[in-house]
Formats: sequence, C-alpha cells, structure tokens
Amino acid sequence: MHRKDWLSLVAVHSDCWLLSVAFYFGARLNRNDRKRLFSMINDLPTVFEVVTGRKPVKDKPPVESGSKARNSAKRSIDGQPKGDSKLIEESYNDDEDEHGDTLCGSCGGSYNSDEFWIGCDICERWYHGKCVKITPAKAEMIKQYKCPSCSTKKGRQ
Repeated sequence: MHRKDWLSLVAVHSDCWLLSVAFYFGARLNRNDRKRLFSMINDLPTVFEVVTGRKPVKDKPPVESGSKARNSAKRSIDGQPKGDSKLIEESYNDDEDEHGDTLCGSCGGSYNSDEFWIGCDICERWYHGKCVKITPAKAEMIKQYKCPSCSTKKGRQ
C-alpha cells in the first residue's frame, strides 16, 4: 500500500473517532450548546481534507429560516414574512420548539414568540428587548450586540 493511501485511511478513521467523541460529549450539552459545537465542527476542515489537500465539498448552500440563521443574532416578529404560508407555519412551530427552554438573561422570563428578543454576540444569552431597552428599530442599526453584562466586563478589564 502506498504511503499516501495509508495516510488517507488513517485520516478517515481519525475523523470518525473525533466525530464519535463529539457525539459522546455533545449528548451531555443542552440543545443550543450542541448546535454551537456541531456548527464549529462543520466550519473546520476534516483531518482527511487536511492530509489529502482536498477542499471541502459543499453539497448545498445552508437554508436560513428566520432566527435560526447562523449569522443572525436578533429575532423580531414585526415584519410579515414572505413565502409559502405552510412553510412559514412550520418554521414558527420549529421556532417555538427550539426556543421553548430559552430564558431571558435579565429577568429570567421564558421565550414568547410575541415579544422581541435580542441575542448577545459575546456570551450568546438571549434577552427581552424591553429588559435591555432595545427596540426592533434600534436593533436593526446594531452590527454586534453586547448585553449589559458583557459591556461592563470589558470596562473592568
């Protein structure tokens, strides 16, 4: 067997082992942390890709649906969404399931899709807009939102 082929096989087995370890530890995480872990894993090249020098193959572009978009840190229900009403209804149901256990970092209140929420880009906690005095219009102007806690931490350092 050629050295290059052998290294490729070792790399594939290493990738399998690393994924199995990630799944093992991921089972102990909550839903949001698990999603964050696997999105970080998906953003990195595999050992096989590094060893062989191949570029990662992207099967299809990511589908962004409202607040679930990876780059989106703000949620708002002010605007009427465009598109298929059945798809929108399913998206709202998924949103309720996904964020049902989300608590406000300020008041501790539960997630409600009828309220405006904003996520901190530093600590990734979610807040009611009213708790941190951010309106949907003001949130549109913010490139990177820092919650009050993260804002004061930077000032202390």
